[in-house]
Amino acid sequence: MNRKEIKFSIIIPAKNEENYIVGCLEGIRRLSFNPDQIEVIVVNNNSTDQTGVYAERLGARVLNIGNRTIGGLRNAGAEVASGEFLAFIDADCIPDKEWLKNALLHFENTKVAAVGSKPFLPETGTTWVERTWSLMKQMPKPCEVNWLSSCNFIVRKTVFENLQGFDPELITCEDADIGFRISRKWTMINDPSVKVIHLREPKTLIEFFKKEKWHGAANYKGLRRHGLVLKEIPSLVFPIITGLCLVGIIIGVILTSKMVLFWAVFLFVLPGLIQTLRAFKRVGISLKNIPIFLLYIIYNVARFSAILNLKTFK
Repeated sequence: MNRKEIKFSIIIPAKNEENYIVGCLEGIRRLSFNPDQIEVIVVNNNSTDQTGVYAERLGARVLNIGNRTIGGLRNAGAEVASGEFLAFIDADCIPDKEWLKNALLHFENTKVAAVGSKPFLPETGTTWVERTWSLMKQMPKPCEVNWLSSCNFIVRKTVFENLQGFDPELITCEDADIGFRISRKWTMINDPSVKVIHLREPKTLIEFFKKEKWHGAANYKGLRRHGLVLKEIPSLVFPIITGLCLVGIIIGVILTSKMVLFWAVFLFVLPGLIQTLRAFKRVGISLKNIPIFLLYIIYNVARFSAILNLKTFK
């Protein structure tokens, strides 16, 4: 294969993903795109299972690299990639057959630097937590955005190199950080037809809390790299308000002060209510969408709990 003919370099970071990597790679094999214009790079992060073995059997190039953040692993794959475009996908995702073909249509516009979409859910076997949060994230039509999920993120290699890739110091939120940096100079498109199915969204409230707490660990660190972005303010400020008011509720109970308790409860739920109303503008108001409010409350509390760890700001 002439490496100059590579159009897309598909990069998959993986650690102990033997239960998912085969499905991901088989999905890539089914893509309606010339396989001679695709290379697949699996960045194997010290897996102790058969992840690397399975990936090699299915024709992927395997880089065995350990002790790096998820952004660092993706950067390692990008360093050896030959494609004009870098297509980042996670091992627990399965691409739609038209994934790359639909993305390429957007790149005909030279101002477009990156394309992707929020991950979709499997058609069956999902919980209300998964469905509710996924509904909140989805955008039904192609639109310009200022960041894309790194589990479905296709970017011009020249742009990626110009920005020196993902911030390797961020444990998470590396996708938001590079998205904010890209959108200052170029256009980013969220298109639901550039679709991947994510098989491992949080299924329970406890899993949801843990994941958002993990995301919150790097929410503030990214500010050092990309600076303050107006659209990011709610995710930075609302958790602080919610957390402080939670403390206020406890104080109100201890002091048996109805006034303190009233205002603490009111301000505790206010950020979640604002976030919910904003979501309703996109998805509409219905009984099945009301649980969005509960998830936003948990989201804010989880993000606040991450703030309590001083490492969040180092």
